[in-house]
Amino acid sequence: MAPTLKSIRDKFGGPEFKARVRDMKNQVLDYTEAEKLVREVTCNSPDPVNPVLCRGVVKYVRSADWPAIVAILTKRLTVGKNANHPWKVMQLIEILLNETSGSEHEAVWRDVIIQNTRQFDELKHFNKVVDGLDTGSKVRPLALKLIERIRAEQHRRDDAALGIPSSTGPASGQGSVSVRP
Repeated sequence: MAPTLKSIRDKFGGPEFKARVRDMKNQVLDYTEAEKLVREVTCNSPDPVNPVLCRGVVKYVRSADWPAIVAILTKRLTVGKNANHPWKVMQLIEILLNETSGSEHEAVWRDVIIQNTRQFDELKHFNKVVDGLDTGSKVRPLALKLIERIRAEQHRRDDAALGIPSSTGPASGQGSVSVRP
């Protein structure tokens, strides 16, 4: 009997094999170094993102590679086959928001946060059961946390636009929540 795709995946589907396949795709599709880095950071492994690699993505914000990075992030945020892509993208977004300031922070806000607000909202309800396990259990809390952070920063931005002083906290909005009268 000829092997099925599932039997091949089961036999060779380990992390090393997947990394080799990703490397081949990167070469065949001629991805830039920035795209390769983002694909590696947001790969479909169940492990958390590597913060060092995530910080490497920061240098590409507002570069010529930024639109391609945003396209990868948007595609992988889409509720789809697995929980690992959106989970890792949201972790990367958190790090990008924490590690950027000024025009770089604005680029992340405008190009990633504003453009994907609907996806974050959908991810609050992400539900995917694989082999009896709720893989969405790691996505939902992160989506809720990110939405809370987005709302807090939007309130801070709105208050600043109206001239209302915000509560004490980092200037970039990291963890600060404005107090409205």
